[in-house]
Amino acid sequence: MFSVDGTFIIIFVSFFVFMMAMNAIYFSPILKIKTERENVIHSGNQAANEATGKMSTLSEEYDAQLQEARKQAQLIIQEKREQAKHAASSKVSKARESVLQEIESNLAGLAEAKDRIYESLQPQREAFVKTIIDKLTVDQCQIAGPTH
Repeated sequence: MFSVDGTFIIIFVSFFVFMMAMNAIYFSPILKIKTERENVIHSGNQAANEATGKMSTLSEEYDAQLQEARKQAQLIIQEKREQAKHAASSKVSKARESVLQEIESNLAGLAEAKDRIYESLQPQREAFVKTIIDKLTVDQCQIAGPTH
């Protein structure tokens, strides 16, 4: 059925030459492109993994810095509130002292005014008392009437 003669050798040699030509023209460049593509994909995956790791690290650092900043902000807010409370209580205390001093000075002024008024009314009071005593003695004399 199958006989090996000159045609077979020529077909075999021509097929071998064709495969070598195809290898040089077609298969080698395609394999080279495929290898380069795999290398690019692999290096891209590595770069993506590295970028993801960096991003994760930076994200964690950012979150830590953000938490620290929030803690510091809360401490500053609390400190400022305490300072404001202290300042407010200090102002209230000063105002209270000022009001108490003003009240004491007003009370002292009122006491002095009362004493001056009593002193200025003393002669009138004595005159009034004398008038009342005179009226009472005159009225008693009239009630007792003349005893003749």
